[in-house]
Amino acid sequence: MTTSVPAGADGTPDVRSPDVRVPDVPVAVVGWRTWRVGRRAQQRHELFSPLTGTPWPPGRPMLADCASPRHAPPGDACGCGLYAVADPGDLGWSPSDHEVLGVVSLWGEVVEGTRGWRAAQGYPRFLLTGPGISGEQRAGLTRRLGVPVYGSELPPRELAAFLAADPATADALRHGSDSAVADLLADRLPDWARRGHETRSRAAAEAARRRNQAERRAATWRTALVAWLLGVQPVALAAIAGWAVAGGVLTTPWLGVPLLVALAVLVMVSARAGLRRRTTGRRPRAVVGGRSKP
Repeated sequence: MTTSVPAGADGTPDVRSPDVRVPDVPVAVVGWRTWRVGRRAQQRHELFSPLTGTPWPPGRPMLADCASPRHAPPGDACGCGLYAVADPGDLGWSPSDHEVLGVVSLWGEVVEGTRGWRAAQGYPRFLLTGPGISGEQRAGLTRRLGVPVYGSELPPRELAAFLAADPATADALRHGSDSAVADLLADRLPDWARRGHETRSRAAAEAARRRNQAERRAATWRTALVAWLLGVQPVALAAIAGWAVAGGVLTTPWLGVPLLVALAVLVMVSARAGLRRRTTGRRPRAVVGGRSKP
């Protein structure tokens, strides 16, 4: 469904950014989306689209573009436009630690889909950053864009997961005023950070437990193999050798030579397994500062 959202009820600029004509909250379509903050020194205070790398201009609307000359974005039968979703759980993420979460205002021509919207124009309302974005960058983004930028101990991907699990809070943040958003985040972020740390600690403990189990199973198999090589195998080799000597097999070239080679290989394997057992049974030593340290 395509709708046309006016640029503002009275044509006045939004107070959050004096130079950009963002419509009032009841008029604009607001949704969740992601951006990427620049890594280079001259781009540390700039926002980019995470997939295309298109910079979002400060103080004026971001205008959607399309390679097709047949329509203006967003086209009904095209994927062009500025994207936003209603549920943060529907967002896609890249491995970058400079990706940020936020709410965007959309207006102009707006196409509504099953999970969100595509629009002709947009501008951020606020941003949520993770530990990969420094306080200096947050302050620079706030000055440059004229919108609030909040920091969190959790990566934005984890914040989106908490918001997806709490739709009431996600909707309140999406539609709330700047002061309401600040108060709500001040109340929720510490609890989300605590729960996130607990989840990561449990996951790390579970991973360590499974790793230890795998190492114990491997050690059990190694011990059994070495016991067979050093215990049962020599007896079997001695019996085979005795049978070969008693039966005159060794005097027959086509039987004796392969048997001697097989016996030599088994003896070498047994010796190597015994050496490995003696070396792997020692506690490993790490080299710290040029000296070995247990």
